[in-house]
Amino acid sequence: YLTDRASSQSRVLATGAGFDFSPIFSRDGTKFVFLSSDGPLTEPAILTMFMANADGSGVRSLTPPTKSLDWFDWSPDGSRIAYMATGNLYVVDVAGGQPKRLPATGNAHFPTWLPPDGKEIVYRLESASPAIFAIAPDGLGKRRQVSTRTADNRFDYQSIAVSPDGSRISFTRWSSEGLPSVHALDVASGREMAYPTATGTSARGTAPYSPDGKLVAYARVYREGAFQIVVANADGSGGERPIGERRRSQPDGSDIAATWAFAPDGSALVVRYGSDEAASAQMLPLDGSPGRDLGSGEFEFVDIQRLAP
Repeated sequence: YLTDRASSQSRVLATGAGFDFSPIFSRDGTKFVFLSSDGPLTEPAILTMFMANADGSGVRSLTPPTKSLDWFDWSPDGSRIAYMATGNLYVVDVAGGQPKRLPATGNAHFPTWLPPDGKEIVYRLESASPAIFAIAPDGLGKRRQVSTRTADNRFDYQSIAVSPDGSRISFTRWSSEGLPSVHALDVASGREMAYPTATGTSARGTAPYSPDGKLVAYARVYREGAFQIVVANADGSGGERPIGERRRSQPDGSDIAATWAFAPDGSALVVRYGSDEAASAQMLPLDGSPGRDLGSGEFEFVDIQRLAP
């Protein structure tokens, strides 16, 4: 479905093979891709990636039915998609052709193109000592390690997101006590910094950056058993301020029932609260003015169009 930001009206946008989910717009907003299953969503799922124009026309498949297809991202110029399947990293040209598996990546997760030129894809190496690596999308060069710090544990470097200029990568780190914190990795130097949080709280991403790269958004976790979406200065200088209401969660933040994204002009967050079976979406201005309900029901909010064609 597509929900109009001005009217909050929704309409069916496109259909694939059966059960369709996870639509992600291209960076110019003119197209989107989504996943579809033509059978029951058993584990591991067999999924096909489809592409369509922003108005829902021109639906076509980009991949064959694929086991455990997961986590995908558009290249900055909109010409290719990076995705993972059964721990392997693939790139497919949206103009057509067969997906290409990049060799020697290791067990990869969270593949994300590195802006602004898209000359590399960054990803989390899944292992007992995870790390963040980068590799050229043609697969011809060797992978390079971006993170320089030894992982605290096997849960480190989770849920990565990249700043618009490609200089920082945000991620979630889990302490030995099971508490999360959001950090940023400087791509050039490998240095890391933690985003400061209020006393008695912890923090968890995925932590997307605002379109101008000045803010980052993540979930503040309260030890009494609640969470709240906050924005903070992306340079690590603090400025943390809550957006929207507190919601119940586990004290360790293991069950944050929300997803969020910045509006293209950076003035608001679109937040989906709830689960795939029962959820509501809200447009929450960053200036603290009243939010707006975008609809409720059985859906998974994932993305917002960056630029209307």
